Amino acid sequence: MGWKRKDYRDFSVHVYSAGEDGCLANSYIVETASHLLVIDTQYLLPYAEKVKAMAVRLNKPIVRVIITHAHPDHWFGTSVFAGEQIYALPIVRMEMEKDAVTAFQRNKPRLGDKIGDEAVLPNHTLEKGRFVVDGVEFYVHEILNTETSSLAVLEIPAEKILFASDMVYAHTHIYVADNHIEEWIAALKSCQQKSFKNIFPGHGNDFSPRVLQEEMNYLRSAGKVIAEAKSFSEFRQRMLALYPYHAGKLLLELNAMFLVLPLGSHSETDA
Repeated sequence: MGWKRKDYRDFSVHVYSAGEDGCLANSYIVETASHLLVIDTQYLLPYAEKVKAMAVRLNKPIVRVIITHAHPDHWFGTSVFAGEQIYALPIVRMEMEKDAVTAFQRNKPRLGDKIGDEAVLPNHTLEKGRFVVDGVEFYVHEILNTETSSLAVLEIPAEKILFASDMVYAHTHIYVADNHIEEWIAALKSCQQKSFKNIFPGHGNDFSPRVLQEEMNYLRSAGKVIAEAKSFSEFRQRMLALYPYHAGKLLLELNAMFLVLPLGSHSETDA
């Protein structure tokens, strides 16, 4: 939890990581010579406000706020950036517009003032391909059918770094309820082949490429357990036994609402 910073030749990356109650979600501020680019805005308002406070402290205009995908732990905090240029891929915008009201209604009774009263949604479309901020080249790629149906990852080729969003989790439990295991592993293998020096994950604080193999191992384990488990409780118990030192137990619990198991219901979960 808290801030980390990595400096490169033409920019710096400020990393903010939420606590367990915020799903260990990461937000990133890329600080170029004269501007800031914010990637993801957190789940809970107290954490989102920390990200906004850092942007204010850096005292440079925000050129873009990018929401990488439609899961609430990465965008519920966008209300603190109301008035900024907020970008998301077309599919992500569509999913957010379709599901935002339901997502807020589902979460508000439990979270109360920790989230806003209404959704602040993207007001610009994030295009795939190249854009430049103060001479720093970014490339936007859309990754399909991994943790979710569509998510944006941002590459800075000059420094061989990738903002991987929830394609990559580092030493944490993983939300796997969409069950795109094989496609997700294929995406991670493709990422391995690009030999990135740093990979900034959606959750967790290890930025080294070695996390990719660990994640592939976890996904294979999760796929096997999903195929065999008769309840969410069994799924949870087995994943905790296989990965007892992983952080993010709340991330594991988030699977309960959406994970469909072969022989029956996840409704008996005590989550």
